[in-house]
Amino acid sequence: MRNTALLLIISLVLFSCRITDRSDREVGVEMLNNPSSEFSNNPDEMPVLAFDQETFDFGRLSQGETLQHTFEFTNEGKSPLILSFVKGSCGCTVMKGWPKEPIAPGHSGDINVEFNSKGKSGTQNISIRVVANTSPATTVLTLQGEVVTPN
Repeated sequence: MRNTALLLIISLVLFSCRITDRSDREVGVEMLNNPSSEFSNNPDEMPVLAFDQETFDFGRLSQGETLQHTFEFTNEGKSPLILSFVKGSCGCTVMKGWPKEPIAPGHSGDINVEFNSKGKSGTQNISIRVVANTSPATTVLTLQGEVVTPN
């Protein structure tokens, strides 16, 4: 009885984790964890995450200043694109927003980030990991520049 209840709970959780895009095509948890499995018969149908720029050089920034930047992207694939995870490599970089809904083929979106230079100095090279239902699943964006201390 206990195993049956546990199985029922797990099934309900997995069922509730399914997302439906605007074309009524279901995108399941498996597609996020292993996107190539969804498209194993036709990999040309996969979504393609294409950024206008993957590296942003902010030049010189005074210590303590905050920088905001927007990375723009387009789904150049043939299936809905889902961003499942976006995270900076340190606590100094905060993700201010990214699309939580599927991005249709040909459509665009933004990832907004904020870098706080408080306590930083010298050359900075901050990575931002973007995980999506693409192959490869992870794209790395970069903020780079120099933080200078006041004289």
